[in-house]
Amino acid sequence: MRDPRWAQDRDGTTSPPRDQNSANRADANRQADQPGDPRTKRATEPVPWYTQPRGYVWLVLALALFAGGGRKLLQSLRARRAFRRLEAGNPTPAEIEALAEHGRLALPDLFGLLDPAQPEASRKAAGRALLKLWAKDELIAEEEKAVSTRLYDVQWKARRRYPRGLKAPIQFQVDFGLAGLEPQGTGLKPSQLEWQWRIRGAPRAALEQFSPWAVNTGPIRFELDPSDLTGTQEQAIAFQARVRTAGLTSQWELDLPQVPFRFEMDPTLEANSILTGPDAETAETMNAAVHLKFSGEDATGAIGYCAIDPVFAIAGQPALLLGKLNADLAHRTELEFREPAGKLNAGVSVRAATHQPGIPFDQAVPLRIEAAKEPVLEQPGTYQVRLVLTPDPHVGWAHAEIRAVWPGQIVGAWHEVRIVRR
Repeated sequence: MRDPRWAQDRDGTTSPPRDQNSANRADANRQADQPGDPRTKRATEPVPWYTQPRGYVWLVLALALFAGGGRKLLQSLRARRAFRRLEAGNPTPAEIEALAEHGRLALPDLFGLLDPAQPEASRKAAGRALLKLWAKDELIAEEEKAVSTRLYDVQWKARRRYPRGLKAPIQFQVDFGLAGLEPQGTGLKPSQLEWQWRIRGAPRAALEQFSPWAVNTGPIRFELDPSDLTGTQEQAIAFQARVRTAGLTSQWELDLPQVPFRFEMDPTLEANSILTGPDAETAETMNAAVHLKFSGEDATGAIGYCAIDPVFAIAGQPALLLGKLNADLAHRTELEFREPAGKLNAGVSVRAATHQPGIPFDQAVPLRIEAAKEPVLEQPGTYQVRLVLTPDPHVGWAHAEIRAVWPGQIVGAWHEVRIVRR
């Protein structure tokens, strides 16, 4: 017999049996096809793309592209306006330094402003702008090296001419670093670079060798013995430095150009030619400008002591207090005792009459007392001492800032000091 679940179609064919779930779905579909059914309306309406999950993704990507492109377009327009002002000529240092806000777009113009033919103010402003870009990590390693080479600056401080018979060590000072590098501000910091240096051609092994790597904390000072400068009248030495990054993204090391310094040891030049003419008024002013001072107790209540011989010491550290000078000071200093009479070497005192930056007047300069090898006193107690300064033209020639040395002896007032056993 035929299974009653098999249905006979209108055309006489027989369809396979359907389960109850299939029948229910078919009935639901037939009802949905009826006119006016809301389900039919919802099925035929188009679905907005932004309500689908994939649409959300495309919307977010479009907004991101629009925002990023708009920002870059705005930056490009601002940069073009700044470059047009630059091409117009005579830009102010502030306008040049502001180019750093436009990132790498400003690099060609900033490097062009470092040309020696440009005004000094423009070169300095361009250097500061490049250092800002460096600090923001906008430069690659080769560009950082180029900035270091272009901004590298070396300033020698020494005379170009000395007497051949000079008997005092010649004092040299070298200021070096990158122009515009400042501890404060938004640019690269001095602590982010380390340096090595040496003096080529110096007759001293310690100067011919590179120094240890260190952060540049100020000018370097060294001296040369005139007796070592033999040979021709003209002498030449050179400053050579290396620089490397410290704590930055790019790690590199660079040999910088040597900067020579030439000077002359003149056999016809006399050492006494640096002495100025004496007069009574200047002598009175110079004597009144020199004072002896002894330091007292420090914040902890401790007192410093200065040895004067193997047995005794002065209570307090002696120092030279200078007032206004009418002539340069390049004198050998002695500490003189009144009773019993005696003198102790207190080093060399050098001071220019003109005001020097960083060295204000009325500043106490510590004296370097050279202790005698034999006892100069018999017992401790209170003694009277004073300073005696004797001019030394050789010392004056050795220091570049000295121009006219006072030729007279300077004698200070008597002071009472306490002498104790060591």
